[in-house]
Amino acid sequence: MSISNLILVLIGMGVAFLFAAPAESTTINNNEKKETRWSDIEYLIDANNDTMVNYKNLFGLNIGKVYNPNFVDDADWFIASSNYEDHLDYYLIPYNYNWHFYSNISAPWYGCEAQSKAMLVTAKKYNETRDPKYLEFSKKVFNGLNSPVLNHDGWLLGLVSEKKNATILNSQMFCVANLMTYYEYTGDDRALILFKKGVDVLEKNIDDLSVNCGTYYSLSKNRLVSVKQHPEYMNMLERLYLMTGSDTLKNALYKWQHDFLTCRQ
Repeated sequence: MSISNLILVLIGMGVAFLFAAPAESTTINNNEKKETRWSDIEYLIDANNDTMVNYKNLFGLNIGKVYNPNFVDDADWFIASSNYEDHLDYYLIPYNYNWHFYSNISAPWYGCEAQSKAMLVTAKKYNETRDPKYLEFSKKVFNGLNSPVLNHDGWLLGLVSEKKNATILNSQMFCVANLMTYYEYTGDDRALILFKKGVDVLEKNIDDLSVNCGTYYSLSKNRLVSVKQHPEYMNMLERLYLMTGSDTLKNALYKWQHDFLTCRQ
């Protein structure tokens, strides 16, 4: 019997699924997305020239293409009602996608980096256009950065979610420095006060967070970060040192620079 005749016979016997099954299994396997890494992330530009981040299947969360506020430079994007939350006295800028930080975090979650980015982008837009809507928005975002949600006694939280908060070293440096830039844009004395408080908190903790050939990621000290992996830490600390002239920050910067040149990790 020929192969073609054998197939016809089998179909007539009601066992054609023997041939269909492998194709179906292959389709299922193709739809299963392999967990991706940091190196797989792509940055894209949408039709409005705004940056999108394609996280793909990072952490196995299947995040895909999203707007990360940290990378958006468009003031009009921030003031769109879907991209901020109105808490009456202040606005919060949410990350509207799930994330992983020692455990899975459901959207929305918040952090001082997105908050300070929105604050600066809209303040800059006001200086360029003198349109008061941008200044009003910027001030409300600043209020969020100064609120109990994101400000814990001078530490500007790098991550806030329903079940977890985190005081992250690089977020503190980045957000505190942005307060000085905001003060230069607006002359708002409240920003200068918060800047000085943030620097004071950093000075009190920087030595305790610095270890041989690295730093602790956060005040919880449950993760070490090698200076070889994060040279941007040194850039942020240098930025703050130049703003303040602080001997404490200068000494920490020299240690980090020395470690960067001598450590082999």
